[in-house]
Amino acid sequence: MYPSGVLGPQVPDLGPTYRGLIGWLRSPPRTTSGCSIVDVRDVALAIEHALDAAPARWMLGGTFLTYAELRAAIARVTGVHRPAMPTPAAALRLAGRAGDLVKRVVPFDYR
Repeated sequence: MYPSGVLGPQVPDLGPTYRGLIGWLRSPPRTTSGCSIVDVRDVALAIEHALDAAPARWMLGGTFLTYAELRAAIARVTGVHRPAMPTPAAALRLAGRAGDLVKRVVPFDYR
């Protein structure tokens, strides 16, 4: 199974998707990209079906939301409205790559 960002009730742990959402509540970026979100219940159903299927790789992409849509959904659900900080997509990619490189040497989690 290759699920995208997993959210929903009774998620077994507060993984990177939830840590990312906490970061969004603090300082949401304004950029042109987005992310995929999949409901944990859909992941559980896919796992159940996979148990009866031939071995395969399953991509569980869920729903793609632009960051503007995600920011609006978070504000609607939480009631927290923060101004979005303009963030170039290249800066986000660079930060992600730098974090991946550092994680090879120092184990830590980042959003």
